[in-house]
Amino acid sequence: MRFESQTGGEQNVWLWLNSQNFHNFRDAQGHPAVPYLLAFKTSDKAEASATSPATEKHDEAEKQALAAAESWLALVDDGKYGESWDAAAEYLKSAVGKADFESRSAPPESRWAN
Repeated sequence: MRFESQTGGEQNVWLWLNSQNFHNFRDAQGHPAVPYLLAFKTSDKAEASATSPATEKHDEAEKQALAAAESWLALVDDGKYGESWDAAAEYLKSAVGKADFESRSAPPESRWAN
């Protein structure tokens, strides 16, 4: 279900993903997603081209996150699985131990007997 309103160059959009009556958005196992309201505002190009301090802060945070992800993936790509676990977020560390992460991250052929 989609609702819209327009004022000048701005447009408000409300989009429901699932509801009490509609359950078409589902996960891979077929469970319906909880109803979720997605609301956003569009603006005309003149307004969108102006950068606010919040936008600049977001852009800088995004650059830092991208640099951290690339650095972490470089460790994995270089086969430094233990170091990548050390540098990982607590979420990953709480889900899998270091030794298990190292053994599961190595390519399968490295585990084959010669």
